[in-house]
Amino acid sequence: MDDISNKEVDLNDMVGKSVVIRGIAHDAKAGALVAIDGGEVVYISERASWPPAWIGKRVTLEGKLNKRRNFPEPDPNNELIEQAMQGIPFVLELDRYSLDENQQ
Repeated sequence: MDDISNKEVDLNDMVGKSVVIRGIAHDAKAGALVAIDGGEVVYISERASWPPAWIGKRVTLEGKLNKRRNFPEPDPNNELIEQAMQGIPFVLELDRYSLDENQQ
């Protein structure tokens, strides 16, 4: 399993692989996510949100990294208000997760 948290890694090279990710837990409209060191964002598959006490805390995740759409691409010709997302985000198919020890 590749640890992609502590080094400069192009996440595109890790798609389809089992990985360990460490970062800060956040919630977004598209669901739970982790902001990893280096500024990349990885959404968590099948998870709408984190437990409230985990928001803003450092977490460790294990799973398979993929890329897929959570929402449709924005359509400037569509007059209806819709939820859309630019690009295709990274998504972790979660196997295990934990709150990191030594939280302040």
